[in-house]
Amino acid sequence: MYMVKEFLESLVSDATRKSYKKGLEKFEIFYGKSSKALLKDKEATKTIERFYVSLRKKYTQNSCRALVNPIIQYVKYNGIQLNIRKSLGIYRSTITTRGRI
Repeated sequence: MYMVKEFLESLVSDATRKSYKKGLEKFEIFYGKSSKALLKDKEATKTIERFYVSLRKKYTQNSCRALVNPIIQYVKYNGIQLNIRKSLGIYRSTITTRGRI
């Protein structure tokens, strides 16, 4: 099992590292445990899905995806396969016009 620090150090982009760190921190607040503890959780997929649903109450689709993706990638980095329901729309992006007007 890789530590979160090792995972973040493996990322090439500083911007990605900063974004992932923020997402992992928000997940740990939600989960009440370290991200590493999720690796031993038999219900990891359901925990991540619940995290996403809780974010949808407060954030836009794209923000939720940006906050959930770090924990998904961390789990995958550690060789654990997730089976997230597509119907939740975690991987869907919403086209925005912000920055183009």
